Amino acid sequence: TREALEALAAADLIVIGPGSVFTSVIPNLLVPDVAAALKVAPAPKVYVCNVMTQTGETDDFTASEHVGAILDHVGSGVIDYAMVNTAVPSADARERYAHAHQSFVDPDIDRIRALGMRVIAGDYVSETDVVRHDPMKVAGRLVSMVVR
Repeated sequence: TREALEALAAADLIVIGPGSVFTSVIPNLLVPDVAAALKVAPAPKVYVCNVMTQTGETDDFTASEHVGAILDHVGSGVIDYAMVNTAVPSADARERYAHAHQSFVDPDIDRIRALGMRVIAGDYVSETDVVRHDPMKVAGRLVSMVVR
């Protein structure tokens, strides 16, 4: 854990997520001293919000509810930015996901800002047989935060 804490202190950018909010993201932030290290780390801290909800975990969650869940567990100061996809998947994709009780995560940007977060909004989605983040779009935007 010491190495992880040192890496956080030395990072140019810290990216949290995407992933299962309650079973992946939050547990990693609850590791002893991680949240405290994030709060004092000078690097920008970006939470990459999921593009689709997860059945039984984030049913009908909006983007601000994803962010709020993290803040409820680890407090403020752990996230500076929320990266939120604003591109709505196709009707066919939304219908496929609806059969699995999953839906597009509503990018309720004003509510995220009300939580004290800055928002990085844009089209970050890739749609093939599944709806996921487009790694090139996400990486391109994140790198632009560091290389100026």
